[in-house]
Amino acid sequence: MSDAATIRLDISPSNDPAIATESVRPAGFFRRLVAMVSDCAVVSMLYSGFLSLGVWGAFLGAHASGARYLSTDLVKTLTGPFILLWVGLAWVYISWFTRHGGQTPGKMLLGIRIVSIDGSEPSWGQALLRPAGYLISWLPFGVGYVMAVFPPAKRALHDWLTGTKVIRASAGHGPRGAASAAMMAAWILATTAGAPPASAALVERILATVNDHVITLSDVTAFQLFTGLPHSATEEATRALVDRRLLHTESDRFSIPLPAATDIAARVSDITTRLGGPEALARTLARLGWNQDDLKAWATDDLRATEFLDQRIYFFIIIPPQDVDAYYESHREEFTGLSIEEARDIAGKRLVQERGDRKRDQFLAGLREKATIRINSVE
Repeated sequence: MSDAATIRLDISPSNDPAIATESVRPAGFFRRLVAMVSDCAVVSMLYSGFLSLGVWGAFLGAHASGARYLSTDLVKTLTGPFILLWVGLAWVYISWFTRHGGQTPGKMLLGIRIVSIDGSEPSWGQALLRPAGYLISWLPFGVGYVMAVFPPAKRALHDWLTGTKVIRASAGHGPRGAASAAMMAAWILATTAGAPPASAALVERILATVNDHVITLSDVTAFQLFTGLPHSATEEATRALVDRRLLHTESDRFSIPLPAATDIAARVSDITTRLGGPEALARTLARLGWNQDDLKAWATDDLRATEFLDQRIYFFIIIPPQDVDAYYESHREEFTGLSIEEARDIAGKRLVQERGDRKRDQFLAGLREKATIRINSVE
């Protein structure tokens, strides 16, 4: 019965990729601090490049007029524009990356990202206000930043002012480690060379939120590949991941134990076979930005959801003998060559599955009514 329930869970819209879904965790103060220092370093490098061009142009102008050095008056005149350049560059840097994926290069490097309070991608209004929020958080003495130390929200003053929060990015949400550093370096080189910064930015599309949990396009892609339904509709797969997330929450609430290592290994082996072998699996994981631990976590969540359904739904389905006989009589042509005992056993299992599925769908409908769910357009 467990196997049947597993198959039904995989194919029913009843996550990623998603979602591969994890509980959304607030980013810690230390990660945010290191990300901010990293972004300051990036902006400083960019500013130094633009400043050098400006100073070089000023020297060329001075030399053309016969002067060997820049005059004090010229330096004073250039001070204002250079300060505005720094402010403008930092403002554009923060706003652009916040709006497109919620991750500056510093946040990419530390595996954290900015989202709206409801888990959606930050709006342009939030992105443009965030730099101003940073300035306010500095006053007085950076107290606004220290607010990010305190759980459970771990939100700095500028997070509260802009209706955002900073969370740990899940598997598949942006680059990590050396890949992050490489993307940061590529972005700097592209910008200083005049190439558009978007060429190095990773944008993850948010397809749905379930309470505080985010379901992304990567989550949906993982679900489609791992369940053997690569051609299933994106919207259908997204709704299936919504239900999967609700089951994951219920599994935690009822303390469903972790599956045995052998069961996890069997599920991973099944996924590997479905994808076409270890090499195909490696390519798929690279495409998603996952590793083997992420895959095992996805398999673990899937097995726990199945176990929850077995314990709380299918276990309580009782089929009276007369119903089994009635099913056998109405489907006699399907049991050719089987003994009456074999036929009744199969008929009983089918009835348990059918009625269990109906109970499961009713149960999930009740969970959806109580949850805060937002599904974005897939167009």
